[in-house]
Amino acid sequence: MKKTVWLLCLLLLLVPTQIFAHSKVTESTPAADATVDSTPEKITIAFNTTIATMSTFKLFNENNEVQVVDNISVSEHELSGDIPSNLENGVYTVNYNIIGADGHAIDASYSFTINAPEATPAPTEETATEPEVTIEPTVEPTVAPTVSPSAEAEQATEPEAKKNKIWPYIVIGLIIGAAVAFAAKKRK
Repeated sequence: MKKTVWLLCLLLLLVPTQIFAHSKVTESTPAADATVDSTPEKITIAFNTTIATMSTFKLFNENNEVQVVDNISVSEHELSGDIPSNLENGVYTVNYNIIGADGHAIDASYSFTINAPEATPAPTEETATEPEVTIEPTVEPTVAPTVSPSAEAEQATEPEAKKNKIWPYIVIGLIIGAAVAFAAKKRK
């Protein structure tokens, strides 16, 4: 019986932990909670695992109005879309819905702020003598995500992901069943 317990413990240690890991954002452009000085041309979200092709996102302004995003696409670990027009200053929220390699659906969001300098009118004779003070917003530099493509990695679709998710449980169940049958046969 002690051998069976040790065998089960060993098998549980051999099960890869990556099977149970959820997809997480590794990098985004614009970054979460960043303040940018102009409308970004593109929104990009990189994940630590492959994501399904049906993954998508929406962009909302601070009044919770959907903003136009074109060409939303998935490329292995990355979800991206183009912003075709200038956005007004304010807080914007990116709501993304993905299905990770482990088959779990993830619905999450992050925000960023656009604080573009306002256009100042040309000085008139009355204001020409006053010194002009301009305050430049501080911008955190963002680094574009680098994704190393894997030739062997395939994008998970929902049915494939569900099949892949259940296999470890089936294998563990068969091993436990065989161990119990072996222990019962040995007792007789």
